[in-house]
Amino acid sequence: MSGDIIRQQADLAPSEPEERRYRRYPAPLEARLLVDGNYWNCWIRDISVAGAGLDPAIPAALGRHAELQSPHFDFAAPLPGRVVNVAGERTCMEFDLDEAAARTLTIYLASTVDGK
Repeated sequence: MSGDIIRQQADLAPSEPEERRYRRYPAPLEARLLVDGNYWNCWIRDISVAGAGLDPAIPAALGRHAELQSPHFDFAAPLPGRVVNVAGERTCMEFDLDEAAARTLTIYLASTVDGK
């Protein structure tokens, strides 16, 4: 019987919409990723208060602490975090923001990236 429940849950999983805590904004923005003192040129493909999807894949950054900067940001401080995944042509960064930085990024995203 428990096997039937597990199969039913597995059958439901692919059709359920992906839920995220924060809205992702599509953002083709030029940026630089600082990892271990080295800068990597990249593009922000999507961004939220939780993190960003970057192109290209940067395998050397996987699992490392990093800082994301962009000349398009209207704030000076880089966005600190960690690279949590690298696949295909994509690098995924999870931010580690304090409350003030999260608020600043939220305002930027809502007013600039969202086109308002």
